[in-house]
Amino acid sequence: MSKFKLISFLTIPITTLVTISCSKKEDFNSKNVEFETNQNQKKSIFNQIIKKEALELKRMMRFFNYSYYSFYKNYDIVQTSIKELIEEQSLSENKKNLEKYYNDFWTEKSGNTFSKLLFEFKSFFEQAIDSLSNLNFYLENFKFDNEAMLNKKENEFKNELKNDFKQYIYNENLILNNDDTLASPPLKNIMNLLKNILSQISLEINKNQHNEFLIKYQEAKNYIYDNINRINLDNNILDLVNSLSENNKKDFFSFQTKKL
Repeated sequence: MSKFKLISFLTIPITTLVTISCSKKEDFNSKNVEFETNQNQKKSIFNQIIKKEALELKRMMRFFNYSYYSFYKNYDIVQTSIKELIEEQSLSENKKNLEKYYNDFWTEKSGNTFSKLLFEFKSFFEQAIDSLSNLNFYLENFKFDNEAMLNKKENEFKNELKNDFKQYIYNENLILNNDDTLASPPLKNIMNLLKNILSQISLEINKNQHNEFLIKYQEAKNYIYDNINRINLDNNILDLVNSLSENNKKDFFSFQTKKL
């Protein structure tokens, strides 16, 4: 480079260079502000449509799970153990009678109202745990730094969240019944069903059907000869019934039905 050209370059006003530098910095800062504003707006919409409701349902489920985990655990122990004991009876008459007791009181085909409600409650309890897990997974994996998501217009973003709400939280057009087998229903829908089943169980308890349930168990013990000492289910079945009686009058799911 010639000495003249070098001197010419060096004599470019410093203010020009500063102006170029500041312009680039301001443009970068402007894009950052725009990105953060957009991101914060999306977070606010997400919190309003999804997060606030989801956290409240999770709080209710924690309390519910704490109160009824004893029922769930003991029901599973008794149900599984009786099924095993059927196979372990050497006398065909004992095997036959114990199997009849199992079918009458521990399966979905139970003809006893109280027992059938317990079976349904345990089954839908499991579904509620699955639905809660799906909701947690959705919340944990929802990202606000996704460019495609941030580029969506507000109405488009809201509509997608409303669809997610119906899938994971609540679908007002879905009414579950005791005999439904829908996989992973929205959490509030399954909570509504659990609340309904608990109300039915409460009516049966008021009719003293839980004590009748215990009497039938004591009668069935007469058919358990082989390995009766290996498995003692008395405490399990008492804990099962007591957990229902203790929580009989509690309203675990006090929520408003949200309209989107």
